[in-house]
Amino acid sequence: MKIFHLFSNYKFTGPADLALLLAKSQLNLGHEVLFFSGTPPYGTPNHLAGIASERGIVYRPDLHLPKHFHFRQLLKDLNTLKAIVAEEKPDWIHCHLPGDHLLGCLAKGEKAPPIVKSQYELNPVNNLRGKYCRPRTDLWISPTPTATQNLLSWKVETNRILEHPPIVDLQRFQPETRESETEKTGDSIHIGVVARMQHHRRFPELIKGFSLAAMEDPSLNLHIFGRGTHQDEVAKRPAKESGFADRIHFSGYLDSNQYPGHLRRLDLLIFLVPGSDGTCRAAREAMASGVPVIASRRGLLPELIPSTAGLLLDDDSPEAISRAILQLSRETGLRRDLAAGGRAYTESFCNAEILFQALESLLHGRISTI
Repeated sequence: MKIFHLFSNYKFTGPADLALLLAKSQLNLGHEVLFFSGTPPYGTPNHLAGIASERGIVYRPDLHLPKHFHFRQLLKDLNTLKAIVAEEKPDWIHCHLPGDHLLGCLAKGEKAPPIVKSQYELNPVNNLRGKYCRPRTDLWISPTPTATQNLLSWKVETNRILEHPPIVDLQRFQPETRESETEKTGDSIHIGVVARMQHHRRFPELIKGFSLAAMEDPSLNLHIFGRGTHQDEVAKRPAKESGFADRIHFSGYLDSNQYPGHLRRLDLLIFLVPGSDGTCRAAREAMASGVPVIASRRGLLPELIPSTAGLLLDDDSPEAISRAILQLSRETGLRRDLAAGGRAYTESFCNAEILFQALESLLHGRISTI
């Protein structure tokens, strides 16, 4: 089969990795995949195109696909996409973001291929564009039961919804081997946070929660991976003022080749606030790496983190964060069970090939009638 993926951004951000991971799995199974992403301003690198090419995915630069609505570019993209569809005759068009979803639905004609939309948030985009796309979308991929219920409440029929947890790269993210376990430092407990340092990500509360736990347990160390324009105000200053600055480590942005190794060497990961990717990629990658997750009950997190893989906070106050950290730092057996449970869950439910097989099965009848 031939599959188009549309992604209205040129940055490797939000759910970009999920889109590329699904495209790569389809390619590995012998299908023809064309990936269209946003065009950056002149002189700016196209990060997403570069990563797609590195993974062996055919990238097409034909479309502008801006992140934000731009009427004239939309018209140009519409004419271009219609011509490409007529020439290439894809079996379906897979949309990922609101901008490319609108373009795909506008290009749909009587004999056009089915439109598939991956839903990465708890709620569908309920604006004029969303309502226009709703009846023109053949299949929605919903990440959780609550997201499915929200689509149903939005009057999307049951037979147009495929519920499947967000996928993760199970080859790239794996638990530690016995050999690599020796790299851990003594009896220290290493806690990780992977997030941009922004005001809404609750870093001061997280650092306070760590500090409360660190008062009781001298083995605890906090590692913050990421960067942000407000990092000094949001995280580095609270860390200095905590009294535990020597145990709070800022690792900055990690190269993609180094990141999996750093992640798997953690003893646990804390994830409080979803960012531009509502499916909370870092939390799922931690589970695949055999790292227990402490998560808030925001967004999709309560349904993404099963009880076999982590702890859900009653609230994300410093006191609740501290209690969860201390529980996992003290209960080695529980930590080991959650590590194994996270890996088992991702292997069973977050597998890209299983998602593609379900997708192919549901679309088969619709494709054959075109």
